Formats: sequence, structure tokens, C-alpha cells
Amino acid sequence: MKTIRNTKLFYQLKKQPYWITLFNGDFMFKDGRIPVMLELDHIKNKENGIYFYGIDHNNIRCDFRIIQNIKKNKKIKRRIK
Repeated sequence: MKTIRNTKLFYQLKKQPYWITLFNGDFMFKDGRIPVMLELDHIKNKENGIYFYGIDHNNIRCDFRIIQNIKKNKKIKRRIK
């Protein structure tokens, strides 16, 4: 399963979990990393992300999820002398 980290699109999909939300006004994907699907099977709206399940043009599973882009703070270890 492909993971796409896009916070803005994640919150748009949380409000409207529909396939059409992935497209802009010109019917282009809002994020270029979204794979092209021939057939969308179903969408799952979970707490940690929105999951899309489908089939591409070669009849191969083409699943992906959109999650928040979370930056983890690195803890700095200090040496005590």
C-alpha cells in the first residue's frame, strides 16, 4: 500500500471522504503522487488516514492511503560531565 503524506488533503478528505475530493477544478489530481485507478472498490475513513482500495489498468491491486504529514521532534541527548 502506497502512503501519501499530505496534511491539507487529509483534512479535506476528513470533511468529504469522496473520490471527487482528490481532484481540483481542472480534474487533475491535487497531489501528483496519487496512483491512477481504473476501478475504485471502496474508501475507508479511519482515524489515522483515508484508505482507497481499487484496481489499476493491469487488474493489479492499487491501494493507497493519505495521512497527515507529522514532523517528529528529535530529542537531543546531552552528555553530563
